[in-house]
Amino acid sequence: MGNIGAVHGRALLDNSLNTTTYKLALYTTDPTKDNIGTEASGGNYARQNISFGAAAEVSGKQQVANDAEVDFGEQTLDLGKITHWAVYTAASAFLYFGAFSVPKEVYLGDSVVIKAGEIKINLS
Repeated sequence: MGNIGAVHGRALLDNSLNTTTYKLALYTTDPTKDNIGTEASGGNYARQNISFGAAAEVSGKQQVANDAEVDFGEQTLDLGKITHWAVYTAASAFLYFGAFSVPKEVYLGDSVVIKAGEIKINLS
């Protein structure tokens, strides 16, 4: 397979992540490319809307990042150790996934907020 040029890579990411509503999901295990991980569940946990800024080159790769905080609110049950995330379309199509650089322990009463720029998606 050949390499993707910078302009085309930015266009692919922008067209992939700036055309509809997307949802962020939290996982307690790696979802892998086959989406077989364990998504957080229970209490008032629900996937939340996420939006992305324009793609740009970062360390030689085309990258997009969430452009605003994603607030999951105060949790009404323990979610456990949140280690991974995934991005879905609003219709639940699995698109992208990754790991948090620092896992998040989420207990009853904890507020879960993902900071702007924390979710990054790259094209090589």
